[in-house]
Amino acid sequence: NNAGTFEKTGGTTSTGGGVSTSITFNNTGTVTDSSGILYVSNVGVCGGTCAGSWSVGSGATLELGGGTTAAGVSGTISGAGTVQFTTGTVNYTGTYDVTGGTQATQGTANFNSPAKLTSVGPINISYGTLNFATGKTITTTSLTQSGGTLEGSDTLTVSGLLTWSGGTESGTGATNAEGGMTLTGEPFLSVRTINNVKVAAWDGSAFLMENGAVFSNRAGAVWNHENDSAIQFEGGTTAVFNNAGTFEKTGGTSSNGGGFSASISVNNSGTVIAKSGILLLGTLFTQTGGSTLLEGGNIATSGTSTMTVDGGNVFGAGTITGGLTNTAGVVSASPSLTSTTPGTLTINGLGAGYYAQGVGGTVEFGVAGSAAGDYDVLDVTGAATLAGSGQLCLLKGFKPTVGSTFPVMTYASETGSFSTVNFGWTLTPGTTSATATYNGAPQTSFSPASLAFPSTLISTASSPLTLVLTNAGTVAMSITGFTLTGTNASDFAITTNTCGSSLAAGAKCGLKVTFTPAALGARSAAISVADNACMSPQPIALSGKGTEITMSPSPVSFGSEAVGTTSAPMTVTVTNHGTTAVKVTAATIAGADKGDFAITSNTCTTIPASGGTCSITLTFTPAASGARTATLSLTDNDKGTPQTDVLSGTGTT
Repeated sequence: NNAGTFEKTGGTTSTGGGVSTSITFNNTGTVTDSSGILYVSNVGVCGGTCAGSWSVGSGATLELGGGTTAAGVSGTISGAGTVQFTTGTVNYTGTYDVTGGTQATQGTANFNSPAKLTSVGPINISYGTLNFATGKTITTTSLTQSGGTLEGSDTLTVSGLLTWSGGTESGTGATNAEGGMTLTGEPFLSVRTINNVKVAAWDGSAFLMENGAVFSNRAGAVWNHENDSAIQFEGGTTAVFNNAGTFEKTGGTSSNGGGFSASISVNNSGTVIAKSGILLLGTLFTQTGGSTLLEGGNIATSGTSTMTVDGGNVFGAGTITGGLTNTAGVVSASPSLTSTTPGTLTINGLGAGYYAQGVGGTVEFGVAGSAAGDYDVLDVTGAATLAGSGQLCLLKGFKPTVGSTFPVMTYASETGSFSTVNFGWTLTPGTTSATATYNGAPQTSFSPASLAFPSTLISTASSPLTLVLTNAGTVAMSITGFTLTGTNASDFAITTNTCGSSLAAGAKCGLKVTFTPAALGARSAAISVADNACMSPQPIALSGKGTEITMSPSPVSFGSEAVGTTSAPMTVTVTNHGTTAVKVTAATIAGADKGDFAITSNTCTTIPASGGTCSITLTFTPAASGARTATLSLTDNDKGTPQTDVLSGTGTT
């Protein structure tokens, strides 16, 4: 019974010293460990909980355990050292502030309400159990798990790397992996939800999921599947993998493939990419948005199961083994709708190989020439059920002779027909193939393909950017209108429109668009062009950033300069229009001709608030004749970072 002070002041061996098994240690006083390992194998119950304090110094380790009866501790545990739970069960309800780290090696530590965990330091679980059930969010700098169990109802946020090679994560809580994940071995996910927000690199033997477990690959995150192992269902309620980011298979070339085994429910609203070998998509793959791409790899579902596309795109040449049901998406053998490379997409499989398109679905065929291989082909080895839209788009400026035919689709049998085919084409299903006939069609071409505005002061209109629309087809194009759509559509405006209701073959028209950001940070929208050309309405992406930092002049034009000679310096003034000072991290030059431009002086470290300024001086030394361009980029702690300015000049000889 310790009601005073129990202190370990010496000893640094790997076996440590302290109070061994079968001696109950009831602490109502103070325990301190300032040297090496202090073990207390049974921390007692003290008639309910032991309210004494525990502290562990930097470099020291405090090992705590329970006896035959679960131990109860409510006193403060604190310090810059490490706390390790080694034996039995410890129920903890006090204030925990340990910055050196928390480890579970054999025992079980239950952090129960009203426990308050100010800091747990880095977490390491090898064979024991950590159960977080405080009713609060727990934060750790890193999590390393090679065995044992992480469980509980709390949310655990991992700000640094999560390294997981074995053991189980379970309970009704969630793990937020905010610093990336390294996954190997056989991790086991049961009930719990994991949210990945950065890169999860997977190179293990099996990632096991059961009992309704959920893995969410958030928008902007990446799951890199580096081999032919499986994300495998182990039983209970169907497990779910939600992908709103990027899921890519980058390794593995075996004939069995790798990816999702049967009975994992895969919901894709982001990007799924088959880059190597065969990507398995199991039995329950549903896409509501985003894309599934074949980029050198192929795709297979389990048995006769179908890929269900309720939105988004399926693009690329290769093979899908199983079935493809396109209810409301776009399917094409081209790598993208803007690609000029046609290909063949084959759908096959024993008892499968079917393609079913609903009334909301679209299949798109790119046509770059008359010879086989110059146009997209959808090769269905089984049955084809057709409805919805068939779209034919000319590529590489190809203009076929009126009446030219293209066998763009093959199948074993067919029912239904396309309800819509774009103007200038007919697409006629036959017994075993569908043939497209060219009757003379318009074709859109946009320059540039998207509009990216420089960083712009909030609530201030930018200089206009120009979008040119060309009718690259052989007949006049009927234009219905232009609509701004998307998240921040109201930030953008079409100020000039020279496009009427009809655009002759070969003719051009243009729009001028301005950007007035309503808030700081990234802003996005699109111009939707409605016409009678293929894939109408065609979207043109718009982007920009709202900032409180401006650069002047913008753009920076150096004019003409002899090749190899250095221009007179030009100074860019940077102004902070916000009400707080901005700290600058770096000023850099990027772009195709970045070596032609140089920063000769930079006074931008902190920009004072409310009109404060700093300056960056640049020179231009063209390495070759002709137009030379680059971008000045300023990185800082403003929400609109990085701010950019266009640099230009012309080299002369």
